[in-house]
Amino acid sequence: MKKNAYSRANLKPSICNNCELAYLKFQAKAKKIAQATGIELPKTYYRYGITKCWNCGREIIVFAWPKRIPTIWSDDEPKFKPRPKTIQYRFSKTAHCKYWVNTCPYCEAIQGDFFLHCEPDGPFFGIDITVDSPEAFKEDMKRIAWYASVIGLI
Repeated sequence: MKKNAYSRANLKPSICNNCELAYLKFQAKAKKIAQATGIELPKTYYRYGITKCWNCGREIIVFAWPKRIPTIWSDDEPKFKPRPKTIQYRFSKTAHCKYWVNTCPYCEAIQGDFFLHCEPDGPFFGIDITVDSPEAFKEDMKRIAWYASVIGLI
């Protein structure tokens, strides 16, 4: 495994106070939403974000997982089980195919991959999730939390 500049110098990356505060706020809000929807927040593999359902407007938790190639509408089945109940293999009228999607726990509407990953106000915008490791999970979750603060979700 290739070492980055921090590990070669035996340094740990630091987190600024604003980023740490954003992470704590994000975690608190995600826990509240997860409790209200009966969803368990993962501690590994599945990254999670906060968004509003396009159909019913309620705040929900959505998930992303490591994929071979970080593309939208991928039929890469999530490998880790148990799978969150809102990740389902469904047909999308927009994508004209069946693939693994996030759904709203309230109205069951598909939450499109394009919005979640490619739109600037999507919770996973700019996050390349291809690695499954505890370190990658932690770093991705910090980025997701920071971005949630930037776009005003927390």
